[in-house]
Amino acid sequence: MHTTLTITSITDLPEKIASTFLKAGLTPEALGLEGVSKIGGFLESQLKTHGGVVGFGMLFLTKLSLFTDHKTDSGLLADVDDTAKSLVTLNLLGLPQSPRRMINEFETADHFCTYKREQNPSLSANCNALDAILHSPNPSEYSEQIYKLTRFLCKTWCAGNPQDKWVCLQYAALGI
Repeated sequence: MHTTLTITSITDLPEKIASTFLKAGLTPEALGLEGVSKIGGFLESQLKTHGGVVGFGMLFLTKLSLFTDHKTDSGLLADVDDTAKSLVTLNLLGLPQSPRRMINEFETADHFCTYKREQNPSLSANCNALDAILHSPNPSEYSEQIYKLTRFLCKTWCAGNPQDKWVCLQYAALGI
């Protein structure tokens, strides 16, 4: 049975869900071309407006038209998760985006931080950063970051019982 998912507004399919559906092989046409085009345009404009990085607060408040003059240093936190998911979505939609600003903003000595001045690293945030780099137009340009992220993820996972502050990994591993 074939089902078509139709998107009617920008809030029907945020960047995190859009990137998941697109990575699973659903086409923009299957998701609803008009809605997916709106999402692509919205994410492109947010990345451009905010200097190549975004965060939940920025996206949420902009969607509600409560905050439209944001600059990344205005107090709202940009984060690697929303930035990475936005980059993946746009690259999968054929709207090429470089991860360079995400790398400049969130790369540390041995991993990527979710936010500036983060105290403990997030396994899921580093997975998202790696995903964004691997879906970029020229991932080979970022082999150092790919190695760093892969090393961090493997080291963290193999240390046993990895914890993540954003995702319940026991359930994520089961696909729940």
